[in-house]
Amino acid sequence: MKIMSRNILFILFAICSVSIADVLTVQSYTANPVAWYGDEDTGGIELTDGVKPSYDVYNAGWSSYDISSQDLEIIFTFNASQALGSIDLHYLNYSTWSVIAPASVTYSFSTDGVNFTGAVTKNSGFVTNDGIGTASVATPGVTCGYVKAVIHAAGWVKLGEFTFNAPSNNPISYVMTPEPESGTPDTSGEELADGEMPTDWYSEGWVGYNTSSSNVVITFDMSVPHQLSSIGLHYMAYSGWTLGSPAAVTFTFSNDGINFTNPVTYTAFDSSDGVHTTYVDVLGAVSRYVKAEITASGPWLRLGEVAFADKGEIVYTAIPAASSSAPDSGGELTDGFAPISDIYNAGWSEYNITDGNLVITFNLNDSVDLSSINLAYMVNDGWSAYAPASVTYSFSNDGVNYSNPLTITNLDNSNWEHTAVANIPGGITTKYVKAELKPNALGAWMRLSEFTFVERGEISYTTSTTPVYWTPDNNHNLANGILPSGPYDADWLLYNAVNLDVIMNLNDTITLSDIGIHYYVLALWNQKPPQSVQLTFSTDGVNFANPVTWSVFDNTDGAHTTKISVPDVTCQYVKITLTAPSASAWHRLGEFLFYQSGVNYDNVPKAVAAGMQRYDDPYNLLVVFDHPVSAASAQNLDNYELAGNLIAGAEVWDKASNCVKVSVAIPLESDGSYALRYKNIEGLGGEKITYWAQTNTFAPATIDEEAQKLLVKQLPDGAFNMVTPLNGTSFQDGDNNIWIEPSFALHAAQAMLMANEVSPNSTYLASVNNFLHWYVAHLETNGTIYVYTGSYPNYNSSGNYDSTDAYAAQFIETAYMYYQQTQDAAFLDWVWPYVIQVAGAMDLTLQSDGLTWATPTSHVKYLMDNSEVYIGYKAAEKFATLKSNSVKQTEWSTKAANCLAGIETMYLGDGLGRYASAKMSDGSLNTSWEVAYPDGDSQMAVIRNVLLETNIAKVSKVWNASVQNFVPNHVPNDDLVSAWWVLGGIGVGEGDQGDTDICFIAMQKGNLAWKNYLMPDYQNIMVMHKQIMQQRMGDLNIDGRINFEDFAQVSENWNGSDIEDLATLADNWLQIDIWWN
Repeated sequence: MKIMSRNILFILFAICSVSIADVLTVQSYTANPVAWYGDEDTGGIELTDGVKPSYDVYNAGWSSYDISSQDLEIIFTFNASQALGSIDLHYLNYSTWSVIAPASVTYSFSTDGVNFTGAVTKNSGFVTNDGIGTASVATPGVTCGYVKAVIHAAGWVKLGEFTFNAPSNNPISYVMTPEPESGTPDTSGEELADGEMPTDWYSEGWVGYNTSSSNVVITFDMSVPHQLSSIGLHYMAYSGWTLGSPAAVTFTFSNDGINFTNPVTYTAFDSSDGVHTTYVDVLGAVSRYVKAEITASGPWLRLGEVAFADKGEIVYTAIPAASSSAPDSGGELTDGFAPISDIYNAGWSEYNITDGNLVITFNLNDSVDLSSINLAYMVNDGWSAYAPASVTYSFSNDGVNYSNPLTITNLDNSNWEHTAVANIPGGITTKYVKAELKPNALGAWMRLSEFTFVERGEISYTTSTTPVYWTPDNNHNLANGILPSGPYDADWLLYNAVNLDVIMNLNDTITLSDIGIHYYVLALWNQKPPQSVQLTFSTDGVNFANPVTWSVFDNTDGAHTTKISVPDVTCQYVKITLTAPSASAWHRLGEFLFYQSGVNYDNVPKAVAAGMQRYDDPYNLLVVFDHPVSAASAQNLDNYELAGNLIAGAEVWDKASNCVKVSVAIPLESDGSYALRYKNIEGLGGEKITYWAQTNTFAPATIDEEAQKLLVKQLPDGAFNMVTPLNGTSFQDGDNNIWIEPSFALHAAQAMLMANEVSPNSTYLASVNNFLHWYVAHLETNGTIYVYTGSYPNYNSSGNYDSTDAYAAQFIETAYMYYQQTQDAAFLDWVWPYVIQVAGAMDLTLQSDGLTWATPTSHVKYLMDNSEVYIGYKAAEKFATLKSNSVKQTEWSTKAANCLAGIETMYLGDGLGRYASAKMSDGSLNTSWEVAYPDGDSQMAVIRNVLLETNIAKVSKVWNASVQNFVPNHVPNDDLVSAWWVLGGIGVGEGDQGDTDICFIAMQKGNLAWKNYLMPDYQNIMVMHKQIMQQRMGDLNIDGRINFEDFAQVSENWNGSDIEDLATLADNWLQIDIWWN
């Protein structure tokens, strides 16, 4: 495992341990007075654009206000009323220009933009020396659409950003005894767990206790379980104020908040005057609750923070601390990000070493087999910031006794960014690393951005030049296992250099067979493949030999991987020299791949899809690999990482050997997408981490949540748009993204009716009623309807349609579904003439064989469309029965029967067990069987719309043939992404078989790709509706069958007290057809 990569993930853990909160979007704001014209608020967005400007007074992100004679009042408007958890104000002090910190800021809140109440004021704790400050205010329980900020100061202020945070998803809360003293109260109620460690002795972030008669006992609830490795106490000791350090602390742990066990006691606190942070090892305890009992060494105790560090999360202390001009805002040195070509970037931390050395002590919070350490630093002689004269690393497993010192010298002292690599001969296993940086004789300032701890077997690298600033190497891009594809993928790195040297450190001695180079070609941008590449090899990183030269690369536009043979070269280092074809041609690189001799990479499993097994189970996800996975690989929990969560279990799925069921300790958030990292599955060569992005669209989304997404996409006139409004919440005049596809919109309306069936809501019915009225208002005389595009509200017909037969059938089916739920006689009378008109659109292309062409000009009879036409005529027949119109009833009944017969002429026989996807104008059949859409999806359509009602014996044949072709060996085709497969599997009675679940996983993968469109919303509802209705019928395990397995589930869950409910359920079983198989 690579610590460098883990830092990125586990820093997210750290955020989770304090607060994972979304940033609310501000629609607009007004300021009085306005910003000074010489430092104006460019575009009126600088204060809420998400960019926090650096310590550069000329940075355009700062807006200046003269408020020496009046307060500054800013009113912020959100898109809608929203819950607000906290507000952060980012500001600058610069005494040379008489720019000062605010003296106070007062926030008040409103739902109408007129009446503001609930004022919250911050009037202390502002940074007053030169530098950047952030003033945070908690706003618990506030819900508003508008926020007024009133800032008071006696002069000029420079503001960079207001950040409005939603309430935390997993906040840490706590209770304590005794209560804090009134002079040092817990002002926000979360000072001890807000992620801020105060350094100013007078900061309001300190919480003080009188400990003369009792210990301090604080019980923390972290909201979700954490696998803790250490807990830090941040405290102040000052004998002049009779403030003592802790004498001892005992931590105990619990998962229920009642029973606390596994005590850990620590006593070796620094009692000297000053501010201290001490981390206590807690042996990887997994718990949700932590109780801290603190005994003080004096009558008063002052705490600033209790920090919880998960296993593998790197924490550190620096002596001296970073300067206020470029402070360490928290974890800057291990957050995985090294600024490039931006000397003002907030990712730099600056240290002024006036006495002795800079000493930084890192706790890796795990025992790690290190191979090397990389230090990213910057030299700027104009600022007197120089490279360290030397860096000495030493190592410890107890945090007390350090040994095996390793010193590097001769660090590059030329201007700008550099990386100093310290290779550890033979490697070392350690938990703590102490870095002692000796200042340069030229000056006492050091500017650092990142320490990277690289574990044995992982890949690190250096390059002869940095990538251009707009493609920064923020994610170890050339060796992180990600193969970018599109031209705008963030993982590409662009180098403006004719010759580029990349030295890769494999951090282990490996015998290689091949090396792959992943690159992008785009002639329009003058990005071309290398003219040549030379590979040389080394075991010591100094002497490189055995050159291999390659010059055959793909020069067509797009992403490519070229594999170069290097037969059985044994090395630890590889030097890759890439030469561009000309001085104006740029290298765009995405990854270097290293293949170990003796490993059959064709059989190494790779994840192809993943997601939740059940929409209502946020604890289990299924990973689908393209090859079988052994039990040993699957069950090793160290092979998986999920940011902000704990892997609770993993095993090969009992229904398919290529799938791994992974359980997590913390429920995954509703409608979220997550990146699970896995490694070393079946001996992946060199332990190179591979990344896989998975979505849990259903975890634990509800039908109501999905219905709300559809409502957001519905225009005020009733139409369902394909995409969300430009502002994310409501369509406004001038929105230019109007795109109404009738077929998709009809599916959305049907989904709203399904949502209402499960969770009755008059808003859902009104939504469908409005849509149906919109539909008939836009009909052509012949009953057809076009796609509409343009700007709201003056969008126009495109003059095109995808089909005329299926649109019409879907409308009649939707109208009948609406009537079934409402039994609205007035609606029946209103819709009846439109049913006749729209049925005419099906008749418009009806042929003698009972099938319809897609459109009057597209003479193709699609299986999918005609399965819709069948149920369209059936629904029309039911309307005719309601209206007692025997002529229409007979007509449409006959046409439905003829359509059914025509569909059967497309059946290819039991030997193939499937239907042709289309019948051509000459009567020939399209028997294509290559792509899931339309070849496979059309089979699911005929199952769902036709066969389940008319020919149950044929259902299994069609399902099995489809699965064997499009989910071979339980691996779904890349283009299998629709809900129709899930609905088909449950309908066939195969819901408990692996392939239905795998289709559900593939659907979630598709939903992630199309997450901003209409399709995922209605597909999610349709699947949830099907599953919930199955359970209501008595199919408790949602396998599509009702049998003794469902009785067994009732027996397992029954507590023996609810006889009436059991009797009702049994009665439901007896009233339906029971499948005993």
